[in-house]
Amino acid sequence: MHPLGVVAAVLFGALLNGATLMQIKTGVPSALIYAIQAILLLFYLAGWAACNFRLRRVGRA
Repeated sequence: MHPLGVVAAVLFGALLNGATLMQIKTGVPSALIYAIQAILLLFYLAGWAACNFRLRRVGRA
């Protein structure tokens, strides 16, 4: 198992478990948690893509 995967799994699990309590205590819709997860995933994937798919300059033939 990759350590980052374990940390991500714990984070997403804590977000899902805390969503119910947050909805009860503050009235925030639990769908907000899915939006937060989507944003976190997009930032992670954008960073991964920026590191792995660098543009290279091609010389003229």
